[in-house]
Amino acid sequence: MNDPISPSHIAFQGLADPQAILDAQGAHTPLSEQSVEEILACHRALGSAVSPHLAEGWRPAGVEANKFDYPLTSESLRRFAAHYFLSIGFESLNDHLVEDSDALEAGAPVPTPSAKALAWYEARTLEWGSAEATRVNRITPDLVPHVLALMNEPAEIGGVFGSVALGDLQVRTSFHAARVSWRAPALVGLLKRVPDRLVEIGGGHGRFIRDMALLSPATRLVLTDLPFNMIIALRYLREYFGGDVNRCILPEDGFDPSARINIVAPWRLGEVTEPVDAAANFLSFQHMDAVNLAYYGDHIRRLGVRSLLHVNRTDGRWSHEMGIDDYPFRDGFKSVFREPVWGVGASADAAQHTIDLELLEA
Repeated sequence: MNDPISPSHIAFQGLADPQAILDAQGAHTPLSEQSVEEILACHRALGSAVSPHLAEGWRPAGVEANKFDYPLTSESLRRFAAHYFLSIGFESLNDHLVEDSDALEAGAPVPTPSAKALAWYEARTLEWGSAEATRVNRITPDLVPHVLALMNEPAEIGGVFGSVALGDLQVRTSFHAARVSWRAPALVGLLKRVPDRLVEIGGGHGRFIRDMALLSPATRLVLTDLPFNMIIALRYLREYFGGDVNRCILPEDGFDPSARINIVAPWRLGEVTEPVDAAANFLSFQHMDAVNLAYYGDHIRRLGVRSLLHVNRTDGRWSHEMGIDDYPFRDGFKSVFREPVWGVGASADAAQHTIDLELLEA
């Protein structure tokens, strides 16, 4: 099932070349104060927008349920990865360089990391980048340069930065970017095609959607996530794509099928009426209970998704969580590719800490 996919059988039409990706990242523009205030106003209005939908299946279980009421200011919105908001696509201990995350209050600035921590992350940045490029090289060598280009990190979002060679170019990357930039190229390589439309369930701060939009400019993209996370993603993606990012969060917003990117509240997924041929989920299904998984599974089926790429823990860690073999929507798919991404080896709780990459096809 995990035989390498020959690039000779893949038609990667519609992909940007690595230099075009770097050029597009160079167009990254910090938002104006007016734009930031508009996003903050959306955040303030979220409470009344969410209230009528709190009994619906999207509402998170367990630790994810506290991602609702974080304080948010202009400064913390701009520097979201330098503040502690649980993960939103980052891992607090890994990317914020926090040694004791329990000691931090929500919204508190992260203290300056120690010299020892900085040295460790600088070394691991290049190590991760090499490992993830190797993963994509095994799937399809044609897209390794795209992985390296996507590692470029022009946004000042916090973390430890380093340099990775791309031919004669040096790209600026971060520990976080080195860990995740393989995902969009791997999706295209495993699908053996460029999706027309893609939805990411649990899009965090928007990094995967950013990478897909840079890699495949014609793909229409939908991001959905919890209320606070959507606000962070709105800021992050509009810095790259401006007016190409449509908001479908508040009651006065509407889904725009022609938009390059739609950020859609999970309770409004029913308004996505265009067929969506691919879906993705990274480290998000693993936190959901059976009700949450059935809710998103219903939308996956309704939208006509035929390919689902996900990376999640093999087994549940908490009592409400499910292992990936028990997700309720699997009966409509078959597994065509699966391999471990990370694991702790042989121990009593190894299964709960093993993370798999899997492609499901309808």
